[in-house]
Amino acid sequence: MMRSISLLAEPTLIGVLIARLAFAPPTSRRLVADARSCDTPALGTAATEVADYADDLARRIATGLSPIVALRASRPDADPRRRSPLNDWWSSIEHGLATGATLDRSVRLAPIRGDLDVVSVSLLSTRGDTAALVDGLRRAATVVRSREDVRRRRRSSAAQAVLSARVMTALPPIVLIGALLLSPGVRAGVTQPPMVMVIGLGVALNIIGWRWMRSLTERGTRPRVRNGAQSDVQREEDLALLVELLAIGVRSGSGAIETIKLLAEVGPPQLRPSLTRVSEAVDRGMRLDTALVELGSDRSARRLATILVDGSRDGSPLAPALEHLASDLRSETRRLHHTAIGELPVRLTPPLVLCTLPAVVLIAIAPVAVAALTAVRADL
Repeated sequence: MMRSISLLAEPTLIGVLIARLAFAPPTSRRLVADARSCDTPALGTAATEVADYADDLARRIATGLSPIVALRASRPDADPRRRSPLNDWWSSIEHGLATGATLDRSVRLAPIRGDLDVVSVSLLSTRGDTAALVDGLRRAATVVRSREDVRRRRRSSAAQAVLSARVMTALPPIVLIGALLLSPGVRAGVTQPPMVMVIGLGVALNIIGWRWMRSLTERGTRPRVRNGAQSDVQREEDLALLVELLAIGVRSGSGAIETIKLLAEVGPPQLRPSLTRVSEAVDRGMRLDTALVELGSDRSARRLATILVDGSRDGSPLAPALEHLASDLRSETRRLHHTAIGELPVRLTPPLVLCTLPAVVLIAIAPVAVAALTAVRADL
């Protein structure tokens, strides 16, 4: 009995290790990246809370409350011990107001994570026009819900590729454990030094294949900067975010230039460098159309520049044009993401062929084949 347990210990530990790698929760580095895009389920729930909170804040202000009174009266969660991006943001603002700071300064100092940037921009863009602030907050809620819908669709599209990678990774140790339980010959064979080396090589290939597939899946679902250059998806995504924030700032009562300067200070980190350059160029007296070249030279960036220049020149309403452009950019982003997801099966072929399938042979098939050959030789 003890011998059987000792023989089962090694493959069982191997199976647990590989299953842990295949079904492990996101690492801290991935959580940091997801905090910006809200791609984790927990932060997806937080996105819904932010949208509901923006709607509730707009409703309170529409009834006649001042922004400060409405904000202090709308505690996101009755339990202050519950940690969430929204709770931390609200608690920081409440602390600032309680110490005598202005609403503007309190919002600027509050930690902005996830989709709270749109609510913060609404509050910072107001010029005392409560109707405009209510309009901006309602638009912010709509934008947050639209972002979360895009993220859910993206996760759903990638789910099949992720599940296939996990199943293929977990299959070899599961088959080996089943063979060990059912076959005494396999239990005797895995203790031989050559077979230990074969299984160890298979485990190494399986782990390498899983990490390779996970890297490809992450890059397919969340393309980021690589080799110093942004992907097409990330450029469109960042520009769509900028246009949405500009539209919210304009809806809340601020002008386009004022909103750009505001976002250069408190906007999403990936947008601040280019917005800072635009703001500094305008302050130096450069024409707006020339300064906006800092945002890029592709077609989408030129469309944004044209809308802002035309609005500043003839006074045409900016918010509807910006919202229309944001919708177009989000549609283009979805198209690019669907293309990237569609390419995943092809991209996953090299790790499957070079690592996972050899691991299946070495971990699951080789011990059974060796045990069968040994039994045949013994019968002869």
